[in-house]
Amino acid sequence: MATNPYYEQPPAYMGYVGFVNMDGNIIRATSADISLKQDITKPDVVDGRIDKTVYQLGPQEVGGSVAFPAIYDNAGGTTTVANLWDKACRRTELGTLLSFPITVKYAQTGTYNSSSFAYDNCVVNSMAFSVTQSDVMNITTDVIGLTRTPVSIPDPPGSSISTDNSRVVTWADSRIEINAGSRPIGLEGQVGGQFIRSFEVNVNNNVERFYTLNKALFAQAVAPSKRDVTGNIVFIGRLPGLGELAFTNESYAYEDTEILFGFTPSVGSSQFIRRLPNVVFQIEEMSITNNLFETTMNWHSLPAARIASSTTNASTDPLLDTTHSTSY
Repeated sequence: MATNPYYEQPPAYMGYVGFVNMDGNIIRATSADISLKQDITKPDVVDGRIDKTVYQLGPQEVGGSVAFPAIYDNAGGTTTVANLWDKACRRTELGTLLSFPITVKYAQTGTYNSSSFAYDNCVVNSMAFSVTQSDVMNITTDVIGLTRTPVSIPDPPGSSISTDNSRVVTWADSRIEINAGSRPIGLEGQVGGQFIRSFEVNVNNNVERFYTLNKALFAQAVAPSKRDVTGNIVFIGRLPGLGELAFTNESYAYEDTEILFGFTPSVGSSQFIRRLPNVVFQIEEMSITNNLFETTMNWHSLPAARIASSTTNASTDPLLDTTHSTSY
C-alpha cells in the first residue's frame, strides 16, 4: 500500500542555514522580513445573503526591512555598508534610485520545503544608522521591489562569498562630529563624541509604487520622490552654544552647520565616514529627572543635491562625498 506523503512526519526546517544576499553582499542580519504581501478584502454588497459572497484581490507588494550590526571587513563589513549607503543615496539621470536583486533563503531546502526566492528590481526606501553608548552600531534598511520569483539557492552559499569571523562595530568605534558653520553665534569649532550619548540618522527616499493596466497585480514601477534626511542626538547635559544656535533660527535665513558620522576601527584600514551638510537643529528637549540629565536635539539636513547627468555626475550629492577634514 502506497504511503501518503502528507501524513508523513515532516522534518524541522531550522532557519539558521538561511541568509539574505543583497546585491552580492551576504548580510549578517539580526532580522529580515522581506516578503510578498497581498490584501484580500470582502466588499459589502446587497445580494439576499447573510454572509459575504464576494472577495477582492489587492495589489501584490514586495518589500520589507533588514536589520544588522555594522561589521568590519573581512566579510559583510565596510564594503557592505558603503554599498548600501550608495544605493540609498545615488540617483540616476532620471532621478530614480539604483535597483538591485535580493535573494533570500529562509530555511533548508528539503523534500517538502521550498523557501528560496529572488526579489527583483529592489530599491532602498530608507536607511537608518543608530548608535548608543555601550551598544553596537545598528543599521536598518527598508526596501521595496517589484516581483518575487522562486529560485534554487545552493547550500551553503557559494565559496566566492566569504563569511569568516569579523568584529562588530561598537560605540567606541563610532565617530560623530558637529562642525560649526558661519553663524556668528552658537557653536565654536567642533562638538565631538565625548558630549554625545546616542546618535541616529535616517535617509528616507519616500519611494512609491505605481500600478498600470499591465495585466498583472504587481506594480509596473517604483520610484522615489523628494528625500528626507533627519535624525536626533542625545547629549550628556546641555550644550548652551548648540541650544542658542537652535533658539535663534528665526534670526537667520540659511544654515551651513554640518555633521560627520561613521566608524573607524582601532586597527586596520577599513572605515566609513559620511558628511551631512546644511543641518538645521530644533530646540532641545529637556526634562527634570532623578537620573542622568540629558538633552535631545532633533535635526534636519538639506543637502540640495542634484541628480546625475552628462555634465553633473552623482558626486554633486554631498551625501556621497567621502572626503573630510577632521581628526578621524
